[in-house]
Amino acid sequence: NGHRLNQLINQLLQFRKIETGNLELRARKGDIIGFIVNLSDHFLEYAKATNINYQLMCSHDPISTWYDEDMLYKIISNLLSNAFKYTPKGGNVLLNVFCISDRKAHEKYIKIEVTDTGIGIEKSQLSNIFDRFYQSNDINYEAEGTGIGLSLTQSLVKLHKGEIEVESELGKGSKFTVTIPLGESYLEQHEKHHSADKALNYLKEKNKISSLKYQKY
Repeated sequence: NGHRLNQLINQLLQFRKIETGNLELRARKGDIIGFIVNLSDHFLEYAKATNINYQLMCSHDPISTWYDEDMLYKIISNLLSNAFKYTPKGGNVLLNVFCISDRKAHEKYIKIEVTDTGIGIEKSQLSNIFDRFYQSNDINYEAEGTGIGLSLTQSLVKLHKGEIEVESELGKGSKFTVTIPLGESYLEQHEKHHSADKALNYLKEKNKISSLKYQKY
């Protein structure tokens, strides 16, 4: 309960910083694939404990790009946490990471998909799930929540100049898709922090890294 309260306070403080324009992107150049692989490893023990089949699919090759480690960590962790939260024992959760290109705009993006075989969301509620403090009235949504996580996730994605979308069917599961531009052209100069790659160190400080076998394309 203490951990949940502390998490809620931190989320509210971040919302306040976003509203006042005091939360800025602090992007560093690093291997985003390596970062996601190690982040994903955090959920392996939880998957075993809840008897959920958890899989990561991503490109085998490193992708060097600019991103904010703290924000990306929170974006993916929030989506994975929700996927596990609403997926029953014996279900599936998939984290899929790949690159796409926009030939017309000559831009490249990374797509992060979190798919589950959980309880799903009614179509009538999909337009509201990113609203702050929104909680579904569906009887299936009995798990405790604050209604803040997805709204904060959307705000952090927007700070990354990205987009987040959701597809869901009640009783069959959900898929959240985050699209973030690669490179540095989308960044303002003050959002770029030229320092040693701290992406993996950021995760190591949480003392949760172990080896992860993942499937490559």
